[in-house]
Amino acid sequence: MNTIITDILSKAGWFEGRKSDISDYMQWFADEGYDPPLRVVDFLLEFGGLELHIPFHRKHHVERFFHTVLFDPEENGFEFEFINKYNDFLNVSLYPVGVSSVVPDVFMDQNGAFYLMYGDIGTKCGDSLEEFVTIIMNNDVPWLGRAY
Repeated sequence: MNTIITDILSKAGWFEGRKSDISDYMQWFADEGYDPPLRVVDFLLEFGGLELHIPFHRKHHVERFFHTVLFDPEENGFEFEFINKYNDFLNVSLYPVGVSSVVPDVFMDQNGAFYLMYGDIGTKCGDSLEEFVTIIMNNDVPWLGRAY
């Protein structure tokens, strides 16, 4: 993994071999009607509860800005019934994994790709955690538009 991204993760409390208690997350998933695949479960075991502060620059600004991403599916506001519209449109199965200051809701699909969603708009934002963080650092979020 890129050393800049490793540094961002380390500052958030991540370390190699980290395993967090996700029993509350799993109960929340069950209560909301989700059955997350092993890839999502493994991601939350390693990164659940971390709050990343991802630096980026805006055009025409000298100062550095930060996007915040909290990996906590319980903070995500999407209802299970609504996510099916995205699943059908994107031809994937999405699972809430957190929230963001970029776009409020962060999802992961069954293959480990990341998505940012807000209301009825959303975008795929990388096929891995490294790509997701890099896209945010580069302030290069690609918008898909309406999901239905």
